[in-house]
Amino acid sequence: MNPARKNCFLFALLCSVFILNAQQAKIDSLKQAVLRSANDTNKVFALNKYARALANSGELDSAHTYFEESLKLSKTLNYHFGIAAALNSIGRIHLAKSSFPEAQEYFFKSLEEAERYNIKQGMASALGNLGIIYENQKDYNKALRYHFKSLKIEEELGNSDGVAGSYNSIGNIYYFKKNYEKVIEYYNKSLEIKKKTGDDEGSASTLANIGNIYYFQNAYSKAQEYYFRALELFEKVEDQQSVAMISNNIAETYIGQKKFKEALKYSSKSLEMSTHMGSLDDIKSAYLTLTGIYEGMGDHKQALKHHKLYSRFNDSIYNDANTRKAIETDLKYHFDKKTMNTRIENERQKILFEEKAKEQRLIIYFGTGILVLVIAFAVYAFRSFKLKQKINRQLSIQKEEIVNQRDEIELQRNMVEEKNKSLTDSIYYAKRIQQSLMPSEKYLERIMKKLKD
Repeated sequence: MNPARKNCFLFALLCSVFILNAQQAKIDSLKQAVLRSANDTNKVFALNKYARALANSGELDSAHTYFEESLKLSKTLNYHFGIAAALNSIGRIHLAKSSFPEAQEYFFKSLEEAERYNIKQGMASALGNLGIIYENQKDYNKALRYHFKSLKIEEELGNSDGVAGSYNSIGNIYYFKKNYEKVIEYYNKSLEIKKKTGDDEGSASTLANIGNIYYFQNAYSKAQEYYFRALELFEKVEDQQSVAMISNNIAETYIGQKKFKEALKYSSKSLEMSTHMGSLDDIKSAYLTLTGIYEGMGDHKQALKHHKLYSRFNDSIYNDANTRKAIETDLKYHFDKKTMNTRIENERQKILFEEKAKEQRLIIYFGTGILVLVIAFAVYAFRSFKLKQKINRQLSIQKEEIVNQRDEIELQRNMVEEKNKSLTDSIYYAKRIQQSLMPSEKYLERIMKKLKD
């Protein structure tokens, strides 16, 4: 081996080991957070975070186990947000493993839970994921309806990340409908928001989608430019499934340039990662790409072998039983939703009736209370009036007694005065009589003088 190439290989190996160790340390830290948490909503969040880290590292089965534990705890706590989130996450695990009917079933369960308790964010997420399901079923019109419903809720919530994700998903559908003008419009809307918010994972997805546009226009070098930018960001956020997917896309661009050795390197990497994760759809894509690589290299035996493997995985994903199950799940959800809406309407009418009865009872209670107050006031006023009358009568009697006493005193005083006056008058009268009966001294002197003479 060339020494310089050998050194590059060793450096790359060391970097890979360093990244894996750092990733494992992060996962171990999240696991410790789960173990330290009490059985409350904080543990639900810790379980979800740990499970997502496991899913991103390709440990889909382990992630599924912890999402189930989160679901169980959320049900015990009657934590409806946690229930909706866990159901949605389990659906995502099935989606990653290309188990589309199971994924669809969980997404509908999540949507039903979110709708029942008006959990807007849960509704938006489940609707968007159902859009992806219908996209995989190639029912693009239905996929668009679900994505636009999700977009509307995200806009109502003012969730820029969710809006960007919906734009990206809508761009994907227009891509399959070959409406490239709409594709570029929605991808650019998405990328602009993701750059502003620093969403590396979202930016990577949009860059990959733009690369797809160039790929289908046979602009392989331009497509590679976007794919490699996306790959760098996917590796940065440690999203192993997306790394596998984009590696296979890069292999396709090398096939277009007839660089089969480079293509084999990236497609083999994609197959290895997808097999480790158990992602059937990505395994299928890798086998199809390897078929093209071996055909281009003239190795028809290997090409046939890989094409048979591709067909086997494709049939396991898109067989009639799965299609029927997906249709049954869709019909069941809408039937259950109709039943639920009827039940909700009945409950709403019952609540309205109870509220009206409660309102009438309140009116009766209020009216009775007012009547009691009026009666109490009337009794109080009547008693006050009677008391006032009694007081007035007493005052009148007292006044009359005082007046009588005053008149009596006045009468007695007058009588005393009259007596005094009468007595005085009688004295004066006696004196006058006496004076009239008794002669005056001069008269007596004259009489005495005459007698002497």
